[in-house]
Amino acid sequence: MAASSSGAGAPTSCGRVLAAWAQLPACAVAGLGAVGITASSYDELAVLFGEGNDLEVLMDQLDPAGSLGRVLFSEVLLELRSSAGGPADTKRRRRAATLPSLQTLAVVQAELARACASQAMAVAACVTPVRAAGAPAASWRNKLQALLAVADPQERSAVEETQRILLVKEVIALIRRAELPVVARADCSINPDRALLGCTGKARARTIRKRIREWTKAESWFLRVGGFGWPTSASDVVDYLHDRSEEPCARTVPASIVGALSFIEKAGGVPLGARLSMDGLVVSTVEYLTVALSKGAEPTKKAAMILLGMVMALELYVVDVSKPRYCRGVAWLRLVKIWASLRFDDTLGIRPELMVLTASGLEAQLERTKTSGPGRKIRWLSFFVSTQASITGVPWLRTGFEIWQEEGMNFKRDYFMPFPTEDLGGAIQKPVDWAAASSIGRALLLDLRTVLFVGGCWVQGPEQMFVTKQSVLHFSEHGDRNWARSMAALFGISKAEGDYLGRWMPEQSDDYNRAAKQVVHRVQGVIAEACRKDPGGIDEDLGKLELRAFLLKRSVSERDVTVQLLALSVVTPFEKGPASLVSLEEEDDSELDGFGPGSVVLEEEEPLKEFYVSFTLKKRFARLHRMGGCHRTPGRDVRNFLFMNSIHEEKWDDFCRQCWRLGSFPGNEGGDGFVEGSGSSSSEGSSSTEG
Repeated sequence: MAASSSGAGAPTSCGRVLAAWAQLPACAVAGLGAVGITASSYDELAVLFGEGNDLEVLMDQLDPAGSLGRVLFSEVLLELRSSAGGPADTKRRRRAATLPSLQTLAVVQAELARACASQAMAVAACVTPVRAAGAPAASWRNKLQALLAVADPQERSAVEETQRILLVKEVIALIRRAELPVVARADCSINPDRALLGCTGKARARTIRKRIREWTKAESWFLRVGGFGWPTSASDVVDYLHDRSEEPCARTVPASIVGALSFIEKAGGVPLGARLSMDGLVVSTVEYLTVALSKGAEPTKKAAMILLGMVMALELYVVDVSKPRYCRGVAWLRLVKIWASLRFDDTLGIRPELMVLTASGLEAQLERTKTSGPGRKIRWLSFFVSTQASITGVPWLRTGFEIWQEEGMNFKRDYFMPFPTEDLGGAIQKPVDWAAASSIGRALLLDLRTVLFVGGCWVQGPEQMFVTKQSVLHFSEHGDRNWARSMAALFGISKAEGDYLGRWMPEQSDDYNRAAKQVVHRVQGVIAEACRKDPGGIDEDLGKLELRAFLLKRSVSERDVTVQLLALSVVTPFEKGPASLVSLEEEDDSELDGFGPGSVVLEEEEPLKEFYVSFTLKKRFARLHRMGGCHRTPGRDVRNFLFMNSIHEEKWDDFCRQCWRLGSFPGNEGGDGFVEGSGSSSSEGSSSTEG
């Protein structure tokens, strides 16, 4: 009975294939025939293209002139692939009953045909369009990015929705091939295809694309191993998980596979009790493989923390009228990201026309982030930057805001950062992607100058801040988000208040917005005031050690590494008062370098010695100082210290760069090197780790 049912269903599917094939334009039929694909090539047609980007590339190759119309052409190709799934499954069942040697031969032949098709599509995707004048036009990585480069936000939203619908249709094709329960229910409606368009719910295109990409691999494995496209039991899923773990793969892959399975099951209307993704054996296997794959794996790489000198240099760059206007605007945007703890993706949801600058600071709205936007519980998120958030004292916030309001920089859009013009004097109506933003940001870092305190104010120095191009590769757009929160923790700001910087509590009532604005302004003010009072006393040893290791790994010489770290350092001016971090309490356990309030003033009659060592409150990191060499005074600015008559009396880990300037070192002020037999075995290595 089962055999007759399969045989009765196959002609109907074959007829759908023939009907869809007949709608293809002649150029598309010729292109497919060139790689050996005909109307009866069910295996090849069932895997004719993968995710949404593959469909766009295939359409450009088969019908470059658009004779059929892109919408109709895409529907024909989707129908062709979907209808070919039934006959292809029938052929696979028949092959399963054949000898293994013959089955292997058929699989190899199918692989060769698919490889030819993929190679042809890859060649078509690499063709660079040429303008009428003969100059090569700008190429895009995919069609979606080109369509998103339109000025009208409503049009961009429509384009994104079109792309999402194309991906939903791929999910529908997966569901139909798996014959999940929602297909039978949708077939009872007037328009089954329209009824299935809502199967993915409010999932965004990026999420759908990720799930399709992961499950397409699983479906291909099930077809080759078992001859079926959907797992029949939890043991099938477990077998696939173990097989993928032997590749080897990252520890997150098993969870991603089950996440894709859960997504397809939910879209397919599988009851909770029958979902394989929730089976106990599958869940336990994912946990086991995650632990197994974590053994011996490298630690998670975190984004490099930006340094205080970079923040100060960006502030001075914004107000430097000799720099290109677009670059100054980008520097302003990066400072906003730093102080407001924004991701790069957050800037894609900033509406420039909704930004407001008042006497107290900047207030703006984020329309679409990971947790907000259309279809989310939170529609809008607010962020704030205080006018007090300036370490150098220059009005960078107002200056940069006015730059983005000028002609050539201000036009209607629903993203913030556009591409620059060729002369960097303005912007064009195209949004930048991650790759472009990263390259623009690193080019900006290469243009920064060192910061100096001259004539009672901070100014740009004559030398470049980044002396080696490898140094800028260490810093990415991800590091901007962590700086303000890390500084808040360093200066004793509570976690509850620090979380306002990252918008971890996105209630959007008026009372919340007013409270959040006040808290954010106060936190930013504390950070800026502490950095202004003692910029050279900020503990950045860990960040500089990471940069040092990064440069040495890339074969940068020891001397160049030392010069680079020195260029990134900031020296506290003598005329500045000592740091007084009012937010720290007496029993604070932060990792400051022994500097802070609550110290007992030395008795005047105690004889002062030539040197002293300051200790951190927690790690007991020892730093050598010379009396009168810097603005710090033991007992007033330094809590834990020890006087010495000689640098050899006690061991120390590093020395103060303000007490020994211009390349001089303890015991050898001429700058030739360290004195032999200095007090610390690690002093030689640490001398080059702190700029």
